[in-house]
Amino acid sequence: MKVELKGDTPEKKFKHLERILQRMSRRLQKTVIGLVPSSPVFGFCADPMSDAVMRVIFPADGIITKVAVFFGKRGKDNPEIEIKLEQMGSTGHEAYAIPIPKKGIVADVDYTVRAGTRVQATVVNPTEEVGDVWIGFLYEVGMQDLAKSKIAIEQFEQLTGDFDAGD
Repeated sequence: MKVELKGDTPEKKFKHLERILQRMSRRLQKTVIGLVPSSPVFGFCADPMSDAVMRVIFPADGIITKVAVFFGKRGKDNPEIEIKLEQMGSTGHEAYAIPIPKKGIVADVDYTVRAGTRVQATVVNPTEEVGDVWIGFLYEVGMQDLAKSKIAIEQFEQLTGDFDAGD
């Protein structure tokens, strides 16, 4: 592509060149990357023999990506956490068991949940020596339930300042 600069002085030619570059830059494709953080869901139970470690309901479709479990009191046995997922309004359930080595674990999981999924975490065969159970999930809301907003690229650049995705 050959460009002929208009203007009889170098200053006018530079102004014309700037105008051409501004018009061409608008035509270039710009990519904006939006990051949506996972939501932590967590709980604690001092006495897993008398109650579930955690009960929660998910209000939107999504994925559980990580599970972390820690036993403050573990005992001599090797207890494990069993996470029961039940669909709202149904009597059936799907169980997912995670063995817990030593005192705790952080495990990557990839478990899809639908809106209305109830989660109950319980200790399998607890003894009196087991207690103070901490548990946490990382939950990613599905794309269809995320809040969406449209802004111009210029507005986005003003909000992010000199952020460069390549750094």
